[in-house]
Amino acid sequence: MIVAICGGLGSGKTLLETRYAYKEFMRDKKIFANYNLNFEHTKIDLVSLLELKPELQNSGIFMDEIYIYMDSRMSMAKRNRLLSYFV
Repeated sequence: MIVAICGGLGSGKTLLETRYAYKEFMRDKKIFANYNLNFEHTKIDLVSLLELKPELQNSGIFMDEIYIYMDSRMSMAKRNRLLSYFV
């Protein structure tokens, strides 16, 4: 499942995303995130997702400020191809 959280500056997008991440953590799922969390997780960026395929099974992936990766997503950079796959 892919969920996008949209909203204005200071509207609580990251807080809501963190709540979802913590909920999945409490369900014993491995958590990957590109921002700091105050519970156990693996720091990840979009490019490294390509190399973690087996470990992504039964896990939660939480990417904050994902719009940074959306510019020129059809270019041949690995991160742009990966994002285009999901979009």
